[in-house]
Amino acid sequence: MEANQRKYIEYVRNYAESTGNHVWLGGSFLRGNPTPFSDVDISALMGKDSLREFISGYGDPVYLSYTANPEGIIIVIYEDGVAVDLEVIESVDVTDDAYFHPESIKDHEYYRNSTVCREICQRTDSAYQTARLFHRSLIKYLSGKKEVGVSVANEIASFLDSAFAVTENDYKAGITRLLDLYCEKYPMDAKYRDLCSELINSIKPGIILITGASHAGKTVLAQKLLKKYGYPYLSIDHLKMGLIRSGNTDLTPEDDDKLTSYLWPIVREMIKTAIENHQNLIVEGCYVPFDWRKDFDESYLSNIEFICLAFTEEYIRENFETIRQHASDIEKRLDDSYCTIERLIEDNHKFVEGFESAGEKVLLVNGDYEKIIGEFC
Repeated sequence: MEANQRKYIEYVRNYAESTGNHVWLGGSFLRGNPTPFSDVDISALMGKDSLREFISGYGDPVYLSYTANPEGIIIVIYEDGVAVDLEVIESVDVTDDAYFHPESIKDHEYYRNSTVCREICQRTDSAYQTARLFHRSLIKYLSGKKEVGVSVANEIASFLDSAFAVTENDYKAGITRLLDLYCEKYPMDAKYRDLCSELINSIKPGIILITGASHAGKTVLAQKLLKKYGYPYLSIDHLKMGLIRSGNTDLTPEDDDKLTSYLWPIVREMIKTAIENHQNLIVEGCYVPFDWRKDFDESYLSNIEFICLAFTEEYIRENFETIRQHASDIEKRLDDSYCTIERLIEDNHKFVEGFESAGEKVLLVNGDYEKIIGEFC
């Protein structure tokens, strides 16, 4: 989205210079610390006709409104996700020859034009004004201001007379539920709703739980996500070996089924603790039961993204040696002699059948691994 924000700022610069209208850049883009979800703050010295042309010149807005407090600011949201706080200026003490000003307008004496805002943004009903709060809540939450995002979401809940309150733990599920509830009661521009849904889908889960068959690339995916998100990483295999080597269990690495029963309650409670403490975590390993969801209520599940990897039998038979060659890409396997074609096929079949029977989606690797996991990285 940041590329679109930069494209919009370049549009603003070109418009100001080509039409002779004064425009100031403000906010985080002026300070140099924007997030991919930051509003673009613009102040424009323009009349009504020029403002209409300026707003529509970048594209048709999916949402257009104005603020009541303070007055004189138009809210413009475009289909590509660019959101603009457009401060409309009636007069200002500007004297230089430049028209695009990468400087704060607050350095000047100026007055806003609230009348033009009301003329351009004709819808003033409370339902339409409330619709803007979905976007505001989402970009605040996504930019790291989670408390503000939750607070704004609960303003929507209050308007809708909703019986539930959104919390940080269930924000994604809560804001989704509010969007559905709003659209049941009031009309919403389809493209604006699509934009809000896209933002909801981009919310990073607090916990990423990765499991799957042996050699399926679980650790490689975990490392890629660690690099992308900067989340802490927990290897269930490391936990297993720590408990075995410290003498805290008589189980051995060969006791797979018993190890799942032994390790999962520990991992499960670590996940719950991380969610309760609003901490992020990548958890990776094969010791996850097929029915793992029964151990969490919805407030926890809404914070967990589950990924299960497995190979198709055809892929294993055609690429067995390649799979073996990549076995130590991230961690050096001390003994990989147990890995035969038939055992690998059996292991993958067990994971696919078990998790699909439990209603889980299994990401089947049947071609280019990097391309297949690209949707996560």
